[in-house]
Amino acid sequence: MCIGLIVFNAVFHKSDVVLKEGKLTNKLLGPTFDTVNDLNNKARAQFNALPYENITVTTHDGLMLPGQFYKNPVETANTVILVHGYNSSPDLDFPAIAPFYLENGLNVLCANNRGAKCGVGKYMQFGTAERLDVALWVKELARRYPDGNIFLHGCSMGGATVCLLSELELPGVRAILSDCAFSGIRDEMYDVCKHVAGFTPRLLLSMVFFWYKKYFGHSVDEFTPLKAVANAKYPILFIHGQSDGFVSVENAERLYAACTAEKELFRVEGAGHAASFAVDREGYASHALGWFKKYAK
Repeated sequence: MCIGLIVFNAVFHKSDVVLKEGKLTNKLLGPTFDTVNDLNNKARAQFNALPYENITVTTHDGLMLPGQFYKNPVETANTVILVHGYNSSPDLDFPAIAPFYLENGLNVLCANNRGAKCGVGKYMQFGTAERLDVALWVKELARRYPDGNIFLHGCSMGGATVCLLSELELPGVRAILSDCAFSGIRDEMYDVCKHVAGFTPRLLLSMVFFWYKKYFGHSVDEFTPLKAVANAKYPILFIHGQSDGFVSVENAERLYAACTAEKELFRVEGAGHAASFAVDREGYASHALGWFKKYAK
């Protein structure tokens, strides 16, 4: 079996366990971990009570991934697709943000990533396969609403995924919001290992990257958010917490600098990883809704 791939995912699952146990949360995610956690916990019951339609897509390698489609009570052809982070789910990442978009007149489709909490698929690919999966939901929404607007919103690995999507031809997509995305797998692996283990095991990671290429058919450097945004076809709003210790704000700055489409960078003072909405809801709302409204047709 691919030992390198097991290690590759185990490193991140290890960090996931560390966070669940409450250790290193401030160091890894920043000082606002409890803020975002409390917000999502309070919103979860309302989110889980919302009615939705299950839209399943069949991926290029035969996985059947479920997507939760929340139709706005007020008829609209405009939809935001939410793409969650590493080893997560819409229920964990978006219980506050999904209702926020519904309250502001949009339909919401929550994608479930391969290899994550939905239990479909064995491995996550840090956005390289996920971008193709999300594109299937884009095509389905464009079929349902041929005159509608589609917006992409991704958080953490989901943010990297929507950056990767930015260079693809996607029907109906008008604008993208990338929240706390990493600019490349290699550098992020180095950073996470250093935070979790206290050092960067370059020899071990070389083996991991070797097996990644052997198993998935491309290297970790072949498809990167940084390369994709250099060929972006859609306007991108980059949002990042200034105090993010898991994916540093320098990632957003690199992505912003490389992006050739219309772009904006909104840094949230004092916000840790994936905490910008919780720390500055008013600022986040203004930037997100303003960005989508600006590019809607």
